Amino acid sequence: MEFPIPFFDQQTPSTVKDVWDLLRKAAVDSRIKAVVFEPRGISAGWAKLEEIHADLEQFRKSGKPLVAYLKGPGTREYYLATAADHIYMGPKSFWMSKVCAPR
Repeated sequence: MEFPIPFFDQQTPSTVKDVWDLLRKAAVDSRIKAVVFEPRGISAGWAKLEEIHADLEQFRKSGKPLVAYLKGPGTREYYLATAADHIYMGPKSFWMSKVCAPR
C-alpha cells in the first residue's frame, strides 16, 4: 500500500528540516514499514545534499528498509540514492546512465 507524503507534492522547495522531520517521524511510526524515495530534478547545493544524505542514513538506523527508485538520475540523485539499502532503476534509466556517463 502506498501513502503519498504531501510534502513531496508541494510546488515550493522543501527544507532540510522538512526532510529530517518526515524521516524522524517515519522511523518511529509503527504503521510505516519502509520508505521508498524517488529523488528527481534536484538542484540543491552539495552541503544541503550532504545533510539530507545524513538524514537518510539516520533513518536506516531504525532498521526499516530505505529504498531509492531512480528515473533518469543525475549526480545529485545518485548521491542521495547511495544512502539507501537498495537502489532500483527502470531499464531506460539504466541505459541513459550508461550512455551519459563520462568516460
